[in-house]
Amino acid sequence: MKQLKARIEALEKRRVIEPTILTMPSGEAVGLSGHGDYLLKLLGAVFDEPTPDQKSQFDVICSCSDIKEQGGGHITELIRSLLLSPTHPDEVQP
Repeated sequence: MKQLKARIEALEKRRVIEPTILTMPSGEAVGLSGHGDYLLKLLGAVFDEPTPDQKSQFDVICSCSDIKEQGGGHITELIRSLLLSPTHPDEVQP
């Protein structure tokens, strides 16, 4: 049973999810895609030091005019809101 669980977790980490489609103001569609929980990692990078690749994805996310996430999710919209907020997430007072 332990081996089966480990195998399933390994497969889940490698799976490619459907791309998130970002529509740019020009009407161009740009897809963001990655493996496993890449959107959650991208969200975490908002609060941490993002990699150069994550920074370029942030630029695209902030420039888009519409977001269509697989399964009706809203993680990318949350990322966009945090990035465009006048106060950095680390500076928010509880």
